[in-house]
Amino acid sequence: MTKELKALISLHDVMPETFSEVKSVIKHLKELRIPPIILLVVPGRNWEASQLEQLGEWSCEGYTLAAHGWFHHVKHFGGLYHRLHAALISRRVAEHLSLNRSEEIELIKRSVGWFEMQGFPRPNLYVPPAWALGKIRRTDLALLPVTYVEGLRGIFRSESGELQPLPLVGYEVDTLFRQLFVRQWNQIQTRRALRAGVPLRISLHPHDFSLRLANDLKQLLSASYLTPLGIEATLGDA
Repeated sequence: MTKELKALISLHDVMPETFSEVKSVIKHLKELRIPPIILLVVPGRNWEASQLEQLGEWSCEGYTLAAHGWFHHVKHFGGLYHRLHAALISRRVAEHLSLNRSEEIELIKRSVGWFEMQGFPRPNLYVPPAWALGKIRRTDLALLPVTYVEGLRGIFRSESGELQPLPLVGYEVDTLFRQLFVRQWNQIQTRRALRAGVPLRISLHPHDFSLRLANDLKQLLSASYLTPLGIEATLGDA
């Protein structure tokens, strides 16, 4: 018998250009009876009033609005590592990798401040695009106006810089090579979570239900042993 699989579910890249797909994903999750998840919102785009109103409605329904970069696009690469990261993982979204530490900190503060300017609750979570934290140090996290920062390996508590390692799965796959690699990765990460009894981070993207691993994703989200959690419960802070 499969053990309970606790999960922290987030939907990345919530922005005007993906808004119709985001609404479809949320509708699908409601049909699967998944409770409200974390929505990773990209502030620096050209938001329409109706879209901002919908974000507010989701927030009132219990969806957590988190800050996700500023523009979610790189105009120039920050060096060889950034180019390799883009080729293998992030393409042109890891905007932190083109910035220095002070620029990254200012970007995060601007990103978080946008929510309050719109009348939304201040986010308690910041997630850099592609989880690429760049040059920020753990000691810098205490300077940020959020409680948690998510990276590739897990989630940091900003005040202490403590990292809670958590397995991660994703489904944004549009090539055969990525399909083979990511499916194997997801299986390993899910087994890690079950074996260790720790929550699994499930990372959704707006087009996942129409991409190559859609069936894998649907099977996981509809599993009777899946127990979605909020971030505080995930980290034992509830």
